[in-house]
Amino acid sequence: MKTQIKLICRVLFSVALLACAVIPISSPAAGLSNYFNNKVLDYVYRGQTFTAPTVACVALTTSTPTAASTGATISEASYTGYARGQLNPSASNWSGTGGETSGASTGTTGTVKNNVAITIGSAPSSGPTTVTSFAILDSCTVGAGNVLAFAALTANKTINSGDSAPVFAINALTVHLQ
Repeated sequence: MKTQIKLICRVLFSVALLACAVIPISSPAAGLSNYFNNKVLDYVYRGQTFTAPTVACVALTTSTPTAASTGATISEASYTGYARGQLNPSASNWSGTGGETSGASTGTTGTVKNNVAITIGSAPSSGPTTVTSFAILDSCTVGAGNVLAFAALTANKTINSGDSAPVFAINALTVHLQ
């Protein structure tokens, strides 16, 4: 009789998106993409090469992505002034699991947070557009790249013409692996 071991990794996101309001992210509709899971598992357990992304961008979406989503298949916001928000991977841009801003993580929280505000495009000059979720991708080009992670917003946010550009404040985007 074989014993099976199943390792479960749960991803939780917490985000405050400032566009005249704060939008928290719910954890039930959050996850890692199939692309990301395959790359990490192949790297760690199968000895396959994997080059970590050098670009990380946040896309606002009008419907919640799935694990199978790609940068070409997500329903991305499209108001005038929209662009993905960029915060590239680095120890200074993202805090470590113990709050580190340099070197490897040494904490036990399983959580990283943005150390720099992430601005999504510029002030909208069209709308309204209702945003329901977001995705983190390895490309800043709308319609391109691989989804790394995604989450649904707890409450939808309507972005109107004349609003300020949406901004993820410092420490507002939290990625937690458990």
